[in-house]
Amino acid sequence: MSKDYVNKYWEKEEPETCEFENKFFRVYEKAGKLQIGKIIKDKDTGEKKHIPKIVVGREKLLKNEDAIEFLFKTLENWQENY
Repeated sequence: MSKDYVNKYWEKEEPETCEFENKFFRVYEKAGKLQIGKIIKDKDTGEKKHIPKIVVGREKLLKNEDAIEFLFKTLENWQENY
């Protein structure tokens, strides 16, 4: 994960979040970031915590046609076959 601590986009913007099982996708539209991670339960407070494991930047992804094609093909294949 890229450590973008200068621009703390997660503190400036409310994300759109999709949770499934103990995983999540979280999109920060203005910052152009997609976080993929896991959800854990805090042992002390019992609160649900989102732990980002991968951050994909829109700008870098859109510069790589192979990555975009790979992602779209994978999602399309999963949708059609599962």
